Amino acid sequence: MRVRLSILLSLGLFLMTQSCGDVKSSPHVSGIVLSHDIIDNAQILGFDKAADLKDYIFVKDAYIYEDTILVMLNVPKASNFIDIVNLRTGDLLWQGVKKGRGPSEVLSAQVWFNNGELTISDIANQKFYIVQVDSVLKYRDEFKMPEPLSLAVDGSSTTLLCPYGKDSLVCLNNNVLVDKRFEIDNAGPRLVAGRNGDNIRVASSRDKYDVFNVSQGSILCSKEHNSIVFCSSTRNRLEWMRYDTLEPFLVYDGPGKEQNEYHISKDGSVSFDKTFLVAYNSVCSTSDLVFFSYTGQFYQSEVHLAKSPTFILVFNWEGEFLDSYKVDCFMKKLSVSQDGKYLYGSGYDNDGNRAIWKVAIPEE
Repeated sequence: MRVRLSILLSLGLFLMTQSCGDVKSSPHVSGIVLSHDIIDNAQILGFDKAADLKDYIFVKDAYIYEDTILVMLNVPKASNFIDIVNLRTGDLLWQGVKKGRGPSEVLSAQVWFNNGELTISDIANQKFYIVQVDSVLKYRDEFKMPEPLSLAVDGSSTTLLCPYGKDSLVCLNNNVLVDKRFEIDNAGPRLVAGRNGDNIRVASSRDKYDVFNVSQGSILCSKEHNSIVFCSSTRNRLEWMRYDTLEPFLVYDGPGKEQNEYHISKDGSVSFDKTFLVAYNSVCSTSDLVFFSYTGQFYQSEVHLAKSPTFILVFNWEGEFLDSYKVDCFMKKLSVSQDGKYLYGSGYDNDGNRAIWKVAIPEE
């Protein structure tokens, strides 16, 4: 892996120590603009098809675990939300998280996967499960879902929660957006934490606008490194926050200057005007590195998106940019192999069928 910090400094990146966009103004927050050169000069990597998903008609998202295990999230039409399959044999290893209102059942599942851990969010029932894939594979049919965490959150303001200590969750506030062009000033906080059984409000009652539909993204936590990262799915924005305080300390804007246009309704709800930027699609990590998948194009159609290249930006947990790669296929949900040598991402093949691509990470 090439270390590219010198490129960032030599190509006109600048440091700001005052206001940093969506986060509240603070002298302790550093702001950096990523030059578009990290896209133009990205190292081109080859890719192979790791899995063909065309026979899985209900699959919504898919991840690879330990190179041979396919973990799939299904759409609500299916009777269950999670399937785990052996890639080599095609055998169904586990089928679980049934749809319903009964014990260990969910009404609507949002699922995030990193380093063998599934976070399953059922906002409708205010229940959240943390599932270790190793435990599922060990016990198979005898595996029992763990006791859920219960967190009464304002469901209109968050879609994403991550484990935060033994019995707590950290919630992404989707009602954060600052855009002076439209006089939108929903300044945060980006994250709100709650313990099991808490009743919390994520969005601020002082927010003038409802920006939920235009302010989505992903978060990833590392207690070991005292860091939480956020990437925006529709803006050129990355943020680093401290795990222990949830306070921001580093913000990246870019690469590129593309900005969304918004429509504001009389009731204060904000929506995209015509189209939107497809920015950071997902994030995954090893113990030392953080990988972001980035598109950087305005949405035209699913067909166009399926043929778009993916740029993978590599940082460490302190927010130092290390390298950038280009892969000539669309990779949406990233996961990384246990040995840190490969990245996997769901996308489409030349026939328009769902697939998972495998990319070898260059050695240092």
